[in-house]
Amino acid sequence: MAPGNSIGTLNVAGNVTLATSSIYQVAANANGSSDLVKASGTAIINGASVQVIAAQGDYRPRTAYTILTATGGVTGRFGDIFTNLAFLMPELTYGTNAVTLTLVRNDTTFSGIAATQSQASIGGAVDRAIRCGNPIYNALIGATAAEARTGLGSLSGEIHARAVTAMLEDSRLVRNAALSRLRQGPSSTSGQGPVMTGAYTADQPARAPSVAPIAVVNTLPNAFGVKASAPGNKLRVMGTQLPSSVRRAGSPSVPTRRSARSMVVPDGVV
Repeated sequence: MAPGNSIGTLNVAGNVTLATSSIYQVAANANGSSDLVKASGTAIINGASVQVIAAQGDYRPRTAYTILTATGGVTGRFGDIFTNLAFLMPELTYGTNAVTLTLVRNDTTFSGIAATQSQASIGGAVDRAIRCGNPIYNALIGATAAEARTGLGSLSGEIHARAVTAMLEDSRLVRNAALSRLRQGPSSTSGQGPVMTGAYTADQPARAPSVAPIAVVNTLPNAFGVKASAPGNKLRVMGTQLPSSVRRAGSPSVPTRRSARSMVVPDGVV
């Protein structure tokens, strides 16, 4: 049974009976308004459940709502009672002709609902220093568990650190594009690297730069290591790229990197 559309009143001309397996779904808000069933006869409650669907809002630590009235009297009791709020607990009070629902602050702490360390730290600060009437407290007290975690995450300021990290990470795309262009292999067997237009300005900051072609020194990108495999002084070269030439060295031990490509070089280390 869910009176009205959102918050509304259901008028019963006569008696109303709530069976054991039935659910009375009560919509409520922070202003003290809720669904209501008004019976002109009697109300008989045989252990039905109450499900409180509370809207977002700045709730007080204690708010009362009348959810059932009967001119002929109320008999019986509700069974289980649930709410979607994380920090307010529903309680029921029975009178001769009415049933009152009260949302009361429960024992759940703001830090106890947290899912991350940052949320727990902010929740702990709210638990220790902030009380009812503060805008932060009021916003959290009427929240569901998911809404409270989102709010604590926003208060932590973690988004600022993450934004800087994301910007630094994205900067590698431009950086890698420039470095990859500078590290391109030679265009001929002479070893001469590509020529790019540029200017040397570090030693003349007060002068206008003189743009001229500059020969780029070629370097091998994506350095890779090697590992000796005995016997026979044979080496297995491991890396994502292979150089155009190899040379011998005196040491058989060079740091290695795992790769799917390999070659064997006799009598030496690359």
